[in-house]
Amino acid sequence: LVVSKYRTRRVTMTQEEKVLSCLKEGRKLNCMIAFRELGITKLATKVSTLKKWGHPITKKTIVVPTRYGKASHIAEYHYSGSEQPVQSQLDL
Repeated sequence: LVVSKYRTRRVTMTQEEKVLSCLKEGRKLNCMIAFRELGITKLATKVSTLKKWGHPITKKTIVVPTRYGKASHIAEYHYSGSEQPVQSQLDL
């Protein structure tokens, strides 16, 4: 936060804003990408919040190999529309 005599404004993006920005760029996010590139450890929580705000985000389950050579199922999210959200975060 930058505090001045006249107003307070945020300089950094929230984690939800970071996730939304990546998804709107057409990128797909999963928990490992979110942690490695954005520093976000609870991606599902951030996506849930964005969905509550009305953003059309879809989930697809993908299979990835573990370090032991076995298969693991993880969620991969992508932005599924270009329409405006039904409810903005300011309405909450």
